Amino acid sequence: MGIITKGQRGFTIVELLIVVVVIGVLAAIVIVAYNGITQSAQKAAWKSSVNQMVKLFGVYAYQNGSYPSVGGYTCLAGFDSDDECHYSSGNDFVEDSALTSALQTVGTIPSFPEDIHPGYNGLVLRYAAGETLNGQPARYTLTWKIQGENQDCEVPNSVQISGGTLSYAPYHNSWTNTTHCFVVLKDPQNL
Repeated sequence: MGIITKGQRGFTIVELLIVVVVIGVLAAIVIVAYNGITQSAQKAAWKSSVNQMVKLFGVYAYQNGSYPSVGGYTCLAGFDSDDECHYSSGNDFVEDSALTSALQTVGTIPSFPEDIHPGYNGLVLRYAAGETLNGQPARYTLTWKIQGENQDCEVPNSVQISGGTLSYAPYHNSWTNTTHCFVVLKDPQNL
């Protein structure tokens, strides 16, 4: 049965090459679609985490009249294997256990994806006493970094920082293949 007899013919080299090319094109389409789905899932994960964290701080401030006491920069979520957030060169922040405990009295701290940028990870709470937004104090911001320049951070109350002044902006401070996202937490006195 497996022997080709005179009168039967097999596939030509051109037919085989066409099949290989078609399979290659289909594989490329699948890979591109998979990468797009992965990036969309990552974006949905960090957007959800940031929005949940904003709500968690809001609930805490509503119940307690202020945000938990912090100073400077504190890693909230998205820790690496060393339990740190890699925020910038030489600035790796660790978890503030008192802050974590305070927030856990009103809810669960959301997880934050570690793989949204190859060089940086984590969701960081920034406290800067002198910063303002529209002339009002804006001391607390959440910040994280995503891959790609001039990306839309796509969260409410998204701001850009310039010289201690915050302004509403969907696109944030950018540099080589990185977008630095900030979202301002409302002043606890205005909740």
